[in-house]
Amino acid sequence: MSRLRLVSLLAVALCAATWHTPAWAISECEDTKKLGDRAMDDSRYSDALAAYKKSYECNGEPSLLYNRARALEALGQFPESLKLLLQFQNAAPESLLKRVPGLSDLVAETRNKVTTLDIRCNVEGAEVRTRDQVVGTVPFAERVLINAGGATIQVALDGYLPWEQHLDLPGGGQVVLDVKLHTNDKDGMLVVESPASGSQVFIDDKLVGTVPTETRVSPGPHQVVVTHSGYSDAEESVVVPAGTRKSLVMKMVESSFLSSWWFWGGVVGVVAGGAAAGYMLFPEAEEAGRGDIAPGQIEAPLMVQF
Repeated sequence: MSRLRLVSLLAVALCAATWHTPAWAISECEDTKKLGDRAMDDSRYSDALAAYKKSYECNGEPSLLYNRARALEALGQFPESLKLLLQFQNAAPESLLKRVPGLSDLVAETRNKVTTLDIRCNVEGAEVRTRDQVVGTVPFAERVLINAGGATIQVALDGYLPWEQHLDLPGGGQVVLDVKLHTNDKDGMLVVESPASGSQVFIDDKLVGTVPTETRVSPGPHQVVVTHSGYSDAEESVVVPAGTRKSLVMKMVESSFLSSWWFWGGVVGVVAGGAAAGYMLFPEAEEAGRGDIAPGQIEAPLMVQF
C-alpha cells in the first residue's frame, strides 16, 4: 500500500472518529423538543413526555431529563420523575444547574411523594402488583419506589394462594413486608383484620391469634368472632371456597358504661329502694285544714322585687 493511500485512510478514519451530529439531525432534535414544549403548554403531558424522550435519544441533552421529569410529575408518576431529577442533577453541567435554582427543593418535594417498598417472600419469582401495575418480582433486583398514599399490595405466583394487603404508604418513608405464600390446595386462607389493635380472633370458637391474622381453614362456612377489652364483640359468618384467600375487616364498637345492663339494673334498684325508704320515713301526712281566715288561703306575690 502506498504511503499516500495510507495517509488518506488515516485521515478518513480520523474524520469519522471526530464526526459530529449532522445539522439536519440537530434541527430535527430541536423541532421534536419544541413539539414537547407546545404539548406541555397545552397540558398534553403524555405527548410532551414522548417528544422529550425522542429528542433526548437524538442528542442526549441533559436539560431534556429535567423536562421529562416535569412531564412525569404532571402525570402523577412521581417515582419515575424522581429518578430523572436525580439523573439530571448528576449529569447537568454547573452552568445548567444554575438555571434551575429550585432543583433541590423540587427533589425533596418529589421524594416526599414516593415510598420505598421492600418485600421479603418465602418463594422467589412471585409477582408484585399495586394499583393495577406490576412493580417487580421478588426478590427485587433494585430499590422499588411507588407513589405514596393508600394502595393494595398484591403478591401472586402460580401454584400458590394470592396474598394482598391494603396499606397507607408513607411519603418519603419505607415499607418492609414479610409475605408468606401458601400452596394452592383444597384449603383456603382466611385473613382477619381490625382497626382495634390487639383484638383476639376466634374462628369456629377457637382462638387463632390477634389481628391481623392469616389462618388456613377448610372450605365452607366459618364463624368469626373478634374480641377486645372495652369493645363490643364483632361477629360475622363467612364462606371460604377451596383454594381462595378471603379477607375480613371487623369493625369494633366501643362499649359504653351507661349502656351496660348491670349499670341500669343497679340504677333502677337504687332508685326504687330510695323511693321505698323515702315513703317509710315520710308517710303521707293528713291533709291540712284550709284555716279560719277567709278566704282560707294567704295570697303572696310569686316574686319579690328588691
